[in-house]
Amino acid sequence: MSFVLDVSFRILTPGKVNFDHNNPLISPVTGKSVRTWYKPGETWNGVFGKLAPAMEECRAFLIASYLACHNDVLSWCGYDRNSSISQDDCECSNIMALYRFN
Repeated sequence: MSFVLDVSFRILTPGKVNFDHNNPLISPVTGKSVRTWYKPGETWNGVFGKLAPAMEECRAFLIASYLACHNDVLSWCGYDRNSSISQDDCECSNIMALYRFN
């Protein structure tokens, strides 16, 4: 699921972007507006080079772990308190996977 949620800020063509350049999003990490984005022709692999695959796996795992702790997101996938695999089971499974990778 986390691979599908990827949204990259990009300059599509000179003068055309896929985000509101005049009202940029605020980074939850820095608390400041996002100031960098992909330029035309740049890709994830091109920017991050040999680190790209490892960073992608970490990013995907973190997004999946975050989303698995939100019952409304799990309900989109058919998991609720009445399903054979409950939302609590999903959260527990995610926590167990986190410990396994450390």
